[in-house]
Amino acid sequence: MMFRVATILTLITACFVFSGCPKKDKKADKPTAAKKADEKKADEKKADEKKADEKKADEKKADEKKAADGDVKMPDNLKGVASCEAYFKAYTCYINKLPDAAKAAAKTGLKKMAESWGKVPKAGLEAGCKAGVDALKKTANTPAAKKYWEGCLPQ
Repeated sequence: MMFRVATILTLITACFVFSGCPKKDKKADKPTAAKKADEKKADEKKADEKKADEKKADEKKADEKKAADGDVKMPDNLKGVASCEAYFKAYTCYINKLPDAAKAAAKTGLKKMAESWGKVPKAGLEAGCKAGVDALKKTANTPAAKKYWEGCLPQ
């Protein structure tokens, strides 16, 4: 009985030893043409996304430069409204005194405000613009802003 058990265990061990580990398929390790094509497409997609991001950044810089370089136009419906003209003139004067780094943001703000005011009926503009001028006067009295607003505000 002991001999049979020993023989069976020996045979089982021999099967494992002589069969060895399964050999790796060398073809499986090599990238296939399809795999290479997929990797190439992924790399091209990343490159395209990077170019698109760079283009967006360049466009944003160009827009900021354009805003800093160009004057903001007063909408036609603000013309002839004394307080709106005063506000626009004062704010434009203020912007021209700002450091270059701050001009673009200030012009963008004025442009957006002018666009929104351009949609307001003329009857409501006088009171709104007068309130805007009053707010500018309060802001101009702060120590940090005084030098930029000097000579710009209506009396």
